[in-house]
Amino acid sequence: LDAIDGIGPRGAAGLGAGVGALNGKNLILTAAAALSIAQTGIGAIEQFVAMAVYVAIAGLCVLAPVAVYLVLGD
Repeated sequence: LDAIDGIGPRGAAGLGAGVGALNGKNLILTAAAALSIAQTGIGAIEQFVAMAVYVAIAGLCVLAPVAVYLVLGD
């Protein structure tokens, strides 16, 4: 745990993304989102945009605290 105390914002973002990506709940939710988008019958570009929006919204959970830290500092 001492090593985690010494990482900066970029390291924290990477660690958060890695932990989030390997979380079983997140994997199931992402698979469900992908299947739901695929079953809509929209074109490939629209599917790509829909998945990009999903990933952007899901990524806010990791990026928002890092952005606040970068803006406000300690």
